[in-house]
Amino acid sequence: MAVPSHITVTAPPGRMTPVGRRDGVEPGGGQLRVVDGEVVRVRFAGSSSVRRSIARGDLIMCDMNGAPVASADLAAAPAELPDGRIVLKRDAKPGKAAP
Repeated sequence: MAVPSHITVTAPPGRMTPVGRRDGVEPGGGQLRVVDGEVVRVRFAGSSSVRRSIARGDLIMCDMNGAPVASADLAAAPAELPDGRIVLKRDAKPGKAAP
C-alpha cells in the first residue's frame, strides 16, 4: 500500500509542536504550530521531520476526531481541512472564570 501524502496529527496534552514550512503552513502562510485540542494536516510522504516528531512523541497521528491511530493509513488526510485545522472541544481550565 502506498504511503499517504498527508496525515492528520495533534499534539500531546500541554505541548506545542512547530512544523517545518515544507510540511505545513497556516492558511495565511505563517508557521504551523500544532497544539493539544486541535487536529491539523501535515505532509507525511517524504518528510523525515514529521516522522521524527511522531517517533519522539511530539506529534500524535490521529483521525479527524482527534483519536490516536496506529498507522499513517488511518490518519490519511487527502484534502485540506476547513480553516486549516479542526478545533476539538476543550475543557475549561480550573480556576478560570468565564466572562
